[in-house]
Amino acid sequence: MSVGSQGSERFLDLVKSGFLNGNKFFRVVPGFIVQFGLSGNPDLNQKWQSKMIEVQSSVTLCLLVLIFFLVIKDDEVVVSNTRGRVSFATSGPNSRTTQLFINYEDNDFLDEEGFAPFGEVVEGMEEVVDKIFPGYGERLDQYEITYLVQRSHCPFHPFF
Repeated sequence: MSVGSQGSERFLDLVKSGFLNGNKFFRVVPGFIVQFGLSGNPDLNQKWQSKMIEVQSSVTLCLLVLIFFLVIKDDEVVVSNTRGRVSFATSGPNSRTTQLFINYEDNDFLDEEGFAPFGEVVEGMEEVVDKIFPGYGERLDQYEITYLVQRSHCPFHPFF
């Protein structure tokens, strides 16, 4: 399949390695997307890490730890980000890692931003995906979650 070929390969690697086992949906934006792809297993996060940088914050005078995962280059956008399509989240060009999202609606504006769908929910969109609890919204910070999991060496549970 040429649609999202690097994305498809990365997803398959994540599945085969068990990285996605037990993942929680940590960002739910009704009418837009639901995001997942942070492992609660510190060993798996370590495996997918490429480097860790500690940065001292001049505002809070505490250490902030930013995790950068092994990245894959962007795929060409060949199909649109329509309802049910699955894409990798990014923080800019060629920065895809382990985080993914499912489109709740047709989000074709994401096509122009380079989000290349590589898969599609073909069954269970209404019964499962649409019913993911949205009450926590975007309240949880993905870097904080990853940092806390790394520091605590305990399974991740997003509702703490």
